[in-house]
Amino acid sequence: MTYDRLNTDECRGAARVDFLVSLDARLRVVDGHVTVLDEPGFPVVELARSLLIWLGDPSRRD
Repeated sequence: MTYDRLNTDECRGAARVDFLVSLDARLRVVDGHVTVLDEPGFPVVELARSLLIWLGDPSRRD
């Protein structure tokens, strides 16, 4: 899983939610040499926040 081309053009305001939904990047998920996902405008900060919440939940499942 990688990201690049971080785009802050839509970033307005100073609240956390503004940054969660307005910072986009190209997200790629690759398995070996096969690209599973290639999304040019993905909210990567929102994904990071959600993954941290999920990882911190002791009842989470794989």
